[in-house]
Amino acid sequence: MTLLQMKAGGTEALVNSDNGQLVSLKEEGVEFMHDGGRSDSEDSAWRASEITCFPIFGRSNNHQVVFSGQTYDVDQHGLSRALPWKVVEYFHEGVTLDQFYRGDPIPNPKTGRKGHPDTMTYMPFHLRKI
Repeated sequence: MTLLQMKAGGTEALVNSDNGQLVSLKEEGVEFMHDGGRSDSEDSAWRASEITCFPIFGRSNNHQVVFSGQTYDVDQHGLSRALPWKVVEYFHEGVTLDQFYRGDPIPNPKTGRKGHPDTMTYMPFHLRKI
């Protein structure tokens, strides 16, 4: 895991380049994020600190969404959090991350839990975090 450090004025941020999560946000030394999303917080109650909920936020009916007449398998908060992010640009004050998805089935991190699908699918997309 690589943490990208950014600073502007009295604000400091750390972003996990592997999963695109903001893992630390400090203003004048005061931390605003919990410990999720960092390798040194494996015992944390939350594995994530900040996730991208796409294409759905929350739970769907039977772990499926229908878009333009086609049914797709998804899990709570969608499938974006199960895909890697690519660093497009990184500089002292910010980072740009891209995520591409071709529409292929992807493993569900919640596989094995009752009622959760083993894989998720959705229409192809491109997301960008700046």
